[in-house]
Amino acid sequence: MWTGWLSSLFLSFNTRLEILLFYCILGGSYLYYVASFSKPGTIQRMLASGPILLGNIFVPFIFDPVNEVCTAMSVVFLLTWLGTFKVYDTITEKRLVKTSRGNAQPSIGLRRLGAASSFLVSGIIHEVILWYAIGHVPGATGGWFIFFAIQGPLLAVESELKRWARKRKLEVPRWVAIPLTITLLLTLGDYFFFKPAMQSGLADRVVQSLMQSYTALWSTARNMLGQ
Repeated sequence: MWTGWLSSLFLSFNTRLEILLFYCILGGSYLYYVASFSKPGTIQRMLASGPILLGNIFVPFIFDPVNEVCTAMSVVFLLTWLGTFKVYDTITEKRLVKTSRGNAQPSIGLRRLGAASSFLVSGIIHEVILWYAIGHVPGATGGWFIFFAIQGPLLAVESELKRWARKRKLEVPRWVAIPLTITLLLTLGDYFFFKPAMQSGLADRVVQSLMQSYTALWSTARNMLGQ
């Protein structure tokens, strides 16, 4: 490795600048994805302040796996993901338009129905996106829908287990709850979400598209350097 670094010292100035630019791009992308899994703070606000950087559109971060979010599946989805789909509030509040009336706590049945409906809508939307991107692929079609649809029953089971534990004054430690929740989420995601993307070729298309974007960026940088 040190021989490659030593030989780079004898490269032309423009070539060394290109290499530096390339690693800056990789480092910036890495920093973005690392920040997306960290607690919201200075780095996240800095990255989110720019609308477009290196082809990535930054949006507010909602996933915080090592703090409050991943202590339970219900927290992962109900406090973050389902907020982007306005089905849950519509069902639990029994109205299409929010008013100043009706601030009572919805029943358990309504909350579970709202969560299950939100997951179903999310699954349908994801399946439409997958179908639009690659069409029907045997063995892959339906996986994304199952991934989201199964979350409703899982949350109901989790809710009953937590209620059972509270009655017996039992509490699962955070160092157990967080790894358990992440393991369950990643296991379901690996089989029902990532596997269809791999089998259908969608992942390869995404990688190819990213490579084309970085190639275009690289070409623009070379032109700016006068080559």
